[in-house]
Amino acid sequence: MESLIIPSGQNTPSIDFNAQTGKLEITGISIPEDVTGFYQTVFNWLMQYIQNPAPNTELHIHLNYFNSASAKAILDIMNYLEALLDRNANVMVFWHYLDIDEDMFSTGKEFQSLVKIPFQFVQHVSE
Repeated sequence: MESLIIPSGQNTPSIDFNAQTGKLEITGISIPEDVTGFYQTVFNWLMQYIQNPAPNTELHIHLNYFNSASAKAILDIMNYLEALLDRNANVMVFWHYLDIDEDMFSTGKEFQSLVKIPFQFVQHVSE
């Protein structure tokens, strides 16, 4: 299976989903005008990935900002990956946030309460 790489745009995050290593990264900001259109490629890739995943899957979220429609898409991504738990696969979400961004930390906690996937919070020191 091919990895999925989508470079960041002005209003879209970069997507770097490595099918071989299982490291899935979303980085930047996510405020696309057409959230469904942007994330549909990601959902299609995930549907294939969960059929034959890497031994360990790590979803790394490095978002500085996202809108509510993107929040729904991020939750959908986590829901796809939750299916791997039913197969006793190793899945983990790494929620990256800046130490000065309490809102992003709180949002990560909200996502954590909505899915069964274990979360690890990774605080970065702002410069």
